[in-house]
Amino acid sequence: MLAVVLILLPLWFALDAVPGIVILAEALQPLGLVLALLGGGLWLWGTVVLVARGGGTPLPLDPPERLVVAGPYAWIRNPMHVGLAAFLAGVALLFRSPFLFGYAVVIAGLVWAYAGWIEEPWLERRYGEAYRAYRARVPAWWPRQNPGRQAWVRGRRSGV
Repeated sequence: MLAVVLILLPLWFALDAVPGIVILAEALQPLGLVLALLGGGLWLWGTVVLVARGGGTPLPLDPPERLVVAGPYAWIRNPMHVGLAAFLAGVALLFRSPFLFGYAVVIAGLVWAYAGWIEEPWLERRYGEAYRAYRARVPAWWPRQNPGRQAWVRGRRSGV
């Protein structure tokens, strides 16, 4: 259901747009394709790692049992959120849709608010000092350049 609301419904609106009303430049379509592919890949990678190493799902009804700090989570705390925003912005550019671009901005804002006001306090309560140390080490929205070998080794040893 979430995929329908976040991805399929906006695509349907974008593809059924009024002919002749295209504001976004055609030159931005290749950038849109790259953003959509990278964003979708980051979202998928984050989801797979979270499920495989966390022992749960991204859904609040079945949250991960363990704090995941490996894979994309070694570079950025919110890879699924960033991946989704990049995917939606990329699709908007690819289809040259101002509607989809506005939708991507709204979804990114909602995700940012959710992560900061609901998800992060919940993670801190659930994982305590381990999450506080992780939060101090890894940025939320822009990936750090090099998590270093220690992050990968630490993730392998702890199984997360």
